[in-house]
Amino acid sequence: MAQIRVKLGFLSRLNDAEGEKIVEATNLSEVLRLAREAYPSDFYTFLVFKNGVKVEGEDEVLGDGDEVTVIPVFSGG
Repeated sequence: MAQIRVKLGFLSRLNDAEGEKIVEATNLSEVLRLAREAYPSDFYTFLVFKNGVKVEGEDEVLGDGDEVTVIPVFSGG
């Protein structure tokens, strides 16, 4: 299993999910599961970047040293 750096582009309701951390994951769906636990997806959609490049599919394979950035998108008013 690869060790990757995950940057969450928002403050979580859960203290352990804030900011940046190193996690073990083999694909993007495992990382998004962590983000959805922090913020349920019924309120947000997520923009996801792997090593600075936007990623669409959750089956994206991750390798050692990859950096994944997760940013929630929601409307404001």
